[in-house]
Amino acid sequence: EGAINEPDIANDFLTRIDRDISRMTHMADELLDLARIEGGQQFMIKTPLHLSPIVEDAISFVKNKSDSSLPELKSDINAEILVNANGEKIFQVFVNLIENACRFTQSDGLVEIKALNRSNKVQISVIDNGIGISDEHLPHIFERFYKVDKSRSDFGTGLGLAIVKHIINAHDGEVNVSSVQGEGSSFTIILPTA
Repeated sequence: EGAINEPDIANDFLTRIDRDISRMTHMADELLDLARIEGGQQFMIKTPLHLSPIVEDAISFVKNKSDSSLPELKSDINAEILVNANGEKIFQVFVNLIENACRFTQSDGLVEIKALNRSNKVQISVIDNGIGISDEHLPHIFERFYKVDKSRSDFGTGLGLAIVKHIINAHDGEVNVSSVQGEGSSFTIILPTA
């Protein structure tokens, strides 16, 4: 309709198209990832790994990827803690959890990652002091396509936490969440030690 000849309008259209294609590509990648994990096609080769560098890499990745101001990101993990895990997949878990925590925490807030050895398991928590999640949503938070805030349709695919759960299950671990609306959330992962 002639908009191609008006550079400002054409650039706006191209920007929107590019953003939507990126979102669709991301969703397709996540769906494929989830299908592979659920179908057992993605073999989880696990090795003893130091947890701290994986978390630090995830924090750096989130910082470098973000184009807006983030809350303070803090890691409190003993350098000696070892987990039996697939490094790439555990990195993916932490990127997802840290991005989610940042998304729902004010820029002057705090997102903290802590880990504790518990006999033959490691308990890792991603804790934020953001907006929190109401009780009605907590039972569904790890379901596919579930979004707590439907009005924020531009944010995420609703698959990230489902992928987190399946990756952790494939590691013979568990993941759970606790939250108080208006005070923040804590996602806790339990993994076998190396």
